[in-house]
Amino acid sequence: MTTQHTPVLDPLRDAAPDLLAAVVSFVAWFDAENASPSYGTLTRDTHPEGERIWREWWDRNLRLCARAHDLGRAAIVKAEGRS
Repeated sequence: MTTQHTPVLDPLRDAAPDLLAAVVSFVAWFDAENASPSYGTLTRDTHPEGERIWREWWDRNLRLCARAHDLGRAAIVKAEGRS
């Protein structure tokens, strides 16, 4: 007995690892957005390095966001068989 591949499912099957990577990336970004930067017992305004800590957190989140969107878009293109 041989299994037949449905042409419509082949691109989706091939894209499964990419789709998973995109979802993992979106979850990482979401988690990072929900975890505010740590200033210990101080705040952004009272910590001597508060602005630097916040800026590093913000920059990491922007990179995560961009990566999540790039991976997501690429995975969708692959799943739709457009790659």
